[in-house]
Amino acid sequence: LFYNYYYKVLQEYITLTGKVVRLKAYFDPLTFSSLSKKRIVYWQNNYWKLLKISDWSPKKSVVSVTLLKMIDVEVPKIEKKPVIVSGTWQFSGWLKPLLIDTEHVSVDFLETLGKQGVIISNKAELVNLNEIGDTVRYLTDGISKYDKYDYSIVECLLPADTQIAFPDYTNIDGLRARPVMEIKNLCFRYIKFTGDFVMNNLEVVNNFEFYESIFDGIFEGIKIKNIGNNAFTNSNFSGSLNLPSCTVIGNNAFYLSNFSGSLNLPVCEYIGIEAFYFSNFSGSLNLPRCMYIGEYAFVESNFSGELNLPLCEQIGEQAFLNSNFTQITIGANATLEADCIGAHSQEFIDDYTANNKKAGTYVWNGQHWIYQN
Repeated sequence: LFYNYYYKVLQEYITLTGKVVRLKAYFDPLTFSSLSKKRIVYWQNNYWKLLKISDWSPKKSVVSVTLLKMIDVEVPKIEKKPVIVSGTWQFSGWLKPLLIDTEHVSVDFLETLGKQGVIISNKAELVNLNEIGDTVRYLTDGISKYDKYDYSIVECLLPADTQIAFPDYTNIDGLRARPVMEIKNLCFRYIKFTGDFVMNNLEVVNNFEFYESIFDGIFEGIKIKNIGNNAFTNSNFSGSLNLPSCTVIGNNAFYLSNFSGSLNLPVCEYIGIEAFYFSNFSGSLNLPRCMYIGEYAFVESNFSGELNLPLCEQIGEQAFLNSNFTQITIGANATLEADCIGAHSQEFIDDYTANNKKAGTYVWNGQHWIYQN
């Protein structure tokens, strides 16, 4: 995707989405690219255009690519013409440097190319593409390094064991155009974050992601779909918990947290062993899609009233040890371990078995669980 540009002076005014954009370019014959992994500047119909690599394929004509953005480019006129030896783009994340005969190129020209992000070398060594586009692709806020193309945090800039309040990382710099959807490389594992956890664009929390953190405030992650094992062990969250998109909560995910009040897990399918061991939820509990609840998952909670688990296949030992339900809706043939629902657990297991483990609702009448339908 390198194109040859011939010397000319272009100064045009165009209209793009209602805005007038001025474009200037001064070029001798040379090979030019933004050298960015997912974006390339190319020339078409007297305009510079910005192309997303993800939108391009070798079979797709450049002419058919939609104009995405106009940019200002200013390169000084070059007195000596460079002799380009070779240049190869590789889509695997690495770039073979553009080779130039430096004896026939002015110092100003080399400096100009360097400012544009071009790597100049007389050796056919490989250069990490991520390092080339660092100033264009990444943002930093003193705490982390953010990848604008992947909407992810890729590196922590703090020393291990640093204790610091966690920023609101729903978006970087508070801009909607820069959501944080992923955290890579377990980069926050050894930072002791405190305060609130607010990442309302994050989709996955990996195993042990914040294992060393000591959060002591609220938890917000309305788009999180999966929380891994021990993801927040040692943290002490408080308040209610709302995870409307989460389907999996791993073992010991919130082991030392003290959530209280209501719990909202409308699409959760799996709750691991000791996931909410020290939390103290109360009221009724509705888990309409949950199929598995591990041992001691809610052992300290004080649920009461209705327990709705219409698809449940297994409830682990002492999962609801301190709860006192009066109505339970459950799926067929579920595996029920000792003290799994708290008060009247053994009676429930006996009555459920006596009804051939039928799916449906069972109501406590003071002595037995009466099957409703």
